[in-house]
Amino acid sequence: MTGLETALTRDAGIAVPLIGGAMFPCSNPELVAAVSQAGGIGIVQPLSMVYVHGHELREGLRLIRRLTPRPIGMNVLIEQSSRLYLERMQRWVDVAIEEGVRFLSRRWASPGGSSIALPRSAASCTTT
Repeated sequence: MTGLETALTRDAGIAVPLIGGAMFPCSNPELVAAVSQAGGIGIVQPLSMVYVHGHELREGLRLIRRLTPRPIGMNVLIEQSSRLYLERMQRWVDVAIEEGVRFLSRRWASPGGSSIALPRSAASCTTT
């Protein structure tokens, strides 16, 4: 056991307890991969990936995978005031799970919360 072992490092499968939080608009694939490659966990911001950096989510996740085999996460912003946004986020969660993302950072944009249905394959996911 190292001095850096924590519940986060064990659950997320990372070397150091460092989360490279999702940042709009600067969370590009290279930054996410660099954080993970350095031993933390880089978090994908899907809005940045798609609308700022021009990658469809699946393509962007695969680009990150070519840059590092280490764990990555995805920020899941749950905006209950927009059905369209919620449906899009649901599709993105499904894609992320299919592409092997096992760490989801959840954020509710509105009080009262809403939820995203996780597929059965997400049973091994860590969420914050």
